[in-house]
Amino acid sequence: MNGKKSSIIDFENKILSSVKSAVQLSSKENHNRVEDIEELLLQIAKYPILASQLNGYLPLTIRKTSSHPPFHPRITLSFISLPFMYCFLQCIILPLMIFKFSSLMSSFVASMTNGVESDSVTLKVLAGLYLVNPFIHRVFGILDSKKTLSFWKTNCSLLENILLDEVNSVELAKMKSQSRFAFFGIFALSLFGSVAFTFLGPILMSLGLETESGGAMSTYIMARDISSQLLFLILPMFGFSHPLCVSLVNLFPKLYSASLQVIIDKVRSLLSVYPTTEPFIVKGTFGSLVNKKREDEVINQVIEMYENIFKLTKEYNSHFGSRLLGEIVYSMLSVLGFTYFVIVWLTEGQYSTSFCVTFPVIMSLGEMYALGAAGTLLSEKSNEVLDALQDLNPENMSPNIQWKVF
Repeated sequence: MNGKKSSIIDFENKILSSVKSAVQLSSKENHNRVEDIEELLLQIAKYPILASQLNGYLPLTIRKTSSHPPFHPRITLSFISLPFMYCFLQCIILPLMIFKFSSLMSSFVASMTNGVESDSVTLKVLAGLYLVNPFIHRVFGILDSKKTLSFWKTNCSLLENILLDEVNSVELAKMKSQSRFAFFGIFALSLFGSVAFTFLGPILMSLGLETESGGAMSTYIMARDISSQLLFLILPMFGFSHPLCVSLVNLFPKLYSASLQVIIDKVRSLLSVYPTTEPFIVKGTFGSLVNKKREDEVINQVIEMYENIFKLTKEYNSHFGSRLLGEIVYSMLSVLGFTYFVIVWLTEGQYSTSFCVTFPVIMSLGEMYALGAAGTLLSEKSNEVLDALQDLNPENMSPNIQWKVF
């Protein structure tokens, strides 16, 4: 009896050991799968993340997770990492530069507005917004760093079953190329704008293309000491390059739109197999049940994916909502205010100054267009999913699935 009892106990222990091993293996596979989706998302977000790090808006860093292959990259928060220290350093230096500029503000504005009081006040407000806005973004970048990291991890988790098998997707490839183009385009424009802000006037005057009164801004800058000239060269760069941060904010709606396209393709694949004109019929009751079960499984998967995108959209609005509102207000004020001064300075013959001030207008218009286009695309894709589901034949579904869809 003892021998039999011992054999039973050994058998039970083997079963428990097998179950434990299976659970551990499953857990490990799931862990690796999450890291794989993070690696995919990091490939897509390469340039938006780089742009935000270079601008000092994103204090998070990318590190390898293991000392043994495969080396999966992931985003982490480290107070001693280069991106965090760089962002923190900018939060210290920017106020000092703004304080230095404020000491020159009155004389600079007076030289640009010919003493017109209303223009002086408007230009001071615009200049203040253009300098303070980038500083505020850097401060909130540090304060919200933990929330941003949590938001990123949530995206990795909920997008895992949608995008992981879509590595070669046309939508994702398009996102990569667009983000790369935006990064280099905005960076080149901001660099050119900063140099033009300081040196275009003197160059045009030396060529006899502009009078000294026409190049009032450049004349004022070149009459200052070297530290002030460097200030006028560096400070505009912070303002001109600000739209780079929008590429990261816009990344997530584009990801959700690409995910919704995956869902649309899944639903359309059902339509190609089972037309909507008549219910599919397979000879024999068992065949009908099997096919109906298969469609139910696909639709359940689609609904789960759609719910995940809905959750992420709510998370996105919660995390970026106030920033988006601030960006839209800031961009509208920039467009209205600087367009007014472009017109005024053109009529006064200040061509180099007008040219330089068109940069904030162009950047702000581009920023508003990018934000609006991403939101519009997401809305269109969401409607396409619902339309595709409505096109399915309810007779091909079980009653439970019909209730969910219709």
